[in-house]
Amino acid sequence: MRKKSQIEWQIMVWPAIVFLLVFNILPLLGLTAAFQDFKLSLGFFRSPWASTDGRLDIFKHFKAFFADKAVWGIIRNTLVINLLNLAIGFPVPILFALLLNELTHKHLRKAIQTITYFPYFVSWIVFGSIFIKLLNPATGIFSLLAEVFHRPATDYLNEPKYFYAIAVFTSLLKGLGWNSIIYTAALTGTDPCLVEYATLEGASRWQKWRHVYLPAIAPTILLYFVFAVGALFSSNFDQIYILKNNLNQDRAEVISTYVYAMGIGSGQFELSYSTAVGIMQSIISIVLVLATNQTAKKLTGRGIV
Repeated sequence: MRKKSQIEWQIMVWPAIVFLLVFNILPLLGLTAAFQDFKLSLGFFRSPWASTDGRLDIFKHFKAFFADKAVWGIIRNTLVINLLNLAIGFPVPILFALLLNELTHKHLRKAIQTITYFPYFVSWIVFGSIFIKLLNPATGIFSLLAEVFHRPATDYLNEPKYFYAIAVFTSLLKGLGWNSIIYTAALTGTDPCLVEYATLEGASRWQKWRHVYLPAIAPTILLYFVFAVGALFSSNFDQIYILKNNLNQDRAEVISTYVYAMGIGSGQFELSYSTAVGIMQSIISIVLVLATNQTAKKLTGRGIV
């Protein structure tokens, strides 16, 4: 009977195992393309290893990435956008969760949560398209406001100098509610005795935040901070791709869109080159996660592993 029940459980697990093999494990074979002069007609097993002037040079595509002068501007854009997201987009959901926790009106709290959660479930294609319409210099809401105040309309999306701010603002607006969920959940686990004791001692709201609530959610903050630092060389492809255009490309091109453009977007099918860039991006992210985790352990005595 016990053996039969085990077989039933195993049958339930097998679809998930097959899914992982097909979509997560087998695609790892594609990483070999970074060390090859990959050709679609030959595939992974028959494509020749990368070479330069007839000499084996398996790191050719990695060298080509760093030799390209345009790449440094792409790296700059990626880092600036992600550092701004880290500086602004990381603490704001924490503050939002703390403010929500202070609300005593149940229906108002639910309404705010629903309104702020909703944008997360809208795709970037729809969300970005709405935002592009709002920024339209002829019919957008900002141009109408400029007209009311007798100011010239500004084409914000097509001006490269505004792109960093647009990227950070749209990311914050779309993810504010969703990113605050984990902190809101962590705050519910705060010992009520500590809150009551702080109230009896006459602690102000700020003192409760500092000495009761923030220490209670500190492990959660640390976990997400480590992951956020690890993502400094990654970008939200959907967001950047929908907001990017030929006029703002100097500030909008990031590593993820560059990999897509070199891989299939431009019709060049530089799959070996784009795979090499993707591998470097992943390695840097792993190093950042491990380094941040070790630093956190030394400074706070806590880490994610």
